[in-house]
Amino acid sequence: MPLHLLGKKSWNVYNPENIARVKRDEAQAQAREEEEERRMQEIDAQRRIQILRGERPSTPPPPPPSHTAADPVFRQDRKPIDDAGRYRKRRRLAGEDDTDRDIRYAREDAAQANAKREELLIASRRDQEAEAPLLDSAGHINLFPRQARTSKPKKTKMQRQN
Repeated sequence: MPLHLLGKKSWNVYNPENIARVKRDEAQAQAREEEEERRMQEIDAQRRIQILRGERPSTPPPPPPSHTAADPVFRQDRKPIDDAGRYRKRRRLAGEDDTDRDIRYAREDAAQANAKREELLIASRRDQEAEAPLLDSAGHINLFPRQARTSKPKKTKMQRQN
C-alpha cells in the first residue's frame, strides 16, 4: 500500500489520535490497578487488625467487576435460553473463585441431566405402552412394527390384472 494512504486509515498506529487513545487507555488501566491494589491493602490491614485483637476475621468482600457495561469487550446482553434457542453465558458469581464456580456448574449440570433423564424415562414408559411389540408371532424382530391388521389389504386394479 502506498505510504501516502496510510495516514487516512483508522488503524494507523502512527496517527496522533490513535497514540493519544492508547496512552489514555494505558493510564486508565494503571489507575484501575492502583485503586484495586490500594483497596486490597486496606482489606488486608483490617483483617490483620481483627486477628490481632482476637476477633474472628470477616470474609473479604467480593471484588468489584473488572469490566463495566460500557466496555465494548464485556457484554451482559445475553438472555437465558428461550424458545428461540439463544444461549445464556454462565458467569462467575461475586466473591466466587474458579473452584467454587466449577463445582456450581457441575451441580447445575448434574441437576439438569437428572431432570432430563427423568423426563426421558417417563416418555419412554409412555411410548412402550403405546407401541406394538418388536417381536412378531414367529419370533422375528420387526424394527418398524405396526398394529395387527384385522382385515386383508385391498387389492388395487394393477394387482387384480396380474
